[in-house]
Amino acid sequence: MNGCIVQGFKVSSNHKPRTLTVSQDDHSFDEDISDAERRIWTHALKRAACIRSLNLSSKKIGTIPQYLSDCGMLESLNLNNNKINQLPSHFQKLQRLQVLRIGNNNLQELPSFLLQQSSLHTLQAFQNSIEIVFPLPSPELLTSRLRVLNLNDNNLTALPPNIGLIKTLETLSVDNNLLTELPPEISNLSNLQVLSAKGNSIIKLPDCLCDMTSLESANFIDNCIEYIPVNITLCKRLQYLDLSLNHIQAFDWRLLKRTSLKRLIVERNPLQVKNYAKIDKSVNTMSLQELTIRNFLAMLWRKMLPAVPEADSDQIQSSQDKNTRARFRAAFVERINELPLNQACKDVLLSADVCPVCYGWFYSMFRIVIQFVPVPKCIRVDGEVDVIPVHMQVCGNKCFQQAQDNDNSNFFP
Repeated sequence: MNGCIVQGFKVSSNHKPRTLTVSQDDHSFDEDISDAERRIWTHALKRAACIRSLNLSSKKIGTIPQYLSDCGMLESLNLNNNKINQLPSHFQKLQRLQVLRIGNNNLQELPSFLLQQSSLHTLQAFQNSIEIVFPLPSPELLTSRLRVLNLNDNNLTALPPNIGLIKTLETLSVDNNLLTELPPEISNLSNLQVLSAKGNSIIKLPDCLCDMTSLESANFIDNCIEYIPVNITLCKRLQYLDLSLNHIQAFDWRLLKRTSLKRLIVERNPLQVKNYAKIDKSVNTMSLQELTIRNFLAMLWRKMLPAVPEADSDQIQSSQDKNTRARFRAAFVERINELPLNQACKDVLLSADVCPVCYGWFYSMFRIVIQFVPVPKCIRVDGEVDVIPVHMQVCGNKCFQQAQDNDNSNFFP
């Protein structure tokens, strides 16, 4: 016989680390815990030094005793469905811990020392009352190798900036919280592949998404997002984006031309109906600021053209080749940054855009054309919808009229 049965558990005779759910022995506990909890922990921590996996889910536990820190070989700990309200400081002594499941408890804070446990790669902390996550750890102390972080169904109103310090993170889920935005520091999560933030009150997709080079899937179902930013097309690996149950009314024409998304889901959004499409009625008189910016950018652009092989401004701006557009955009940004101007002026110039009709520059004065095109294959909308509203910003009345008079195919895919 290769093992023996002790209190209902099989223990191998060569003392290899094993999984326990309950055992029995007597230990001293300094913590003020009930007799029932004392018995549970006493049973569970017999032969503590060689336990690798411990399952104490649904045991009505409210306290984690210091004796747990004697489990030096512990790799997986399941404390789901209990009454635990805090993780004590001695918890950080579990330096071999790889998986921690502590969902459906009463936690209000995730302590920073969890980021100093270099073996921990999966942290499931769903359905608690968490309001604070990793409060300001010192970057030099961070040894975290965390890959999966689940904070679903908590009371988070914001994610801390130091979330961006967990550079090994691959999956981040913050569904059903109270978030109104995501911090720009998430762009530092260079290995993040899956981001889920459904069931919050986020009002816009974070601009920094375009800097997340590994992101493949993003879920923002049931938020308050009103538009899809064009820079989402810069997410090179993003394949799946779900924006169902938001406030989106129309699509930017550039999004449809340049996207590499394989699936964009926008079901149950208030998309504009063809019979009720509206157009912007902006003023006709151009401000001095607008005129100055347009002229300056046109001059700057003309000076850049002789230095590039494709010296035709219209062809550059309208190019369907992403590499061509990206190359000239990078050159343009570099040229702006070289100018002897303060940063506020540079930011204004960099926020200018190009008219899709005449390919001229404009800043803050434009008119909006809304037309309807067949639903592209990559976009999923409500079943009865066969066309979607697409809008584009044009620089003035002449281009506005030309866009209205021409067939959709001249400007839209």
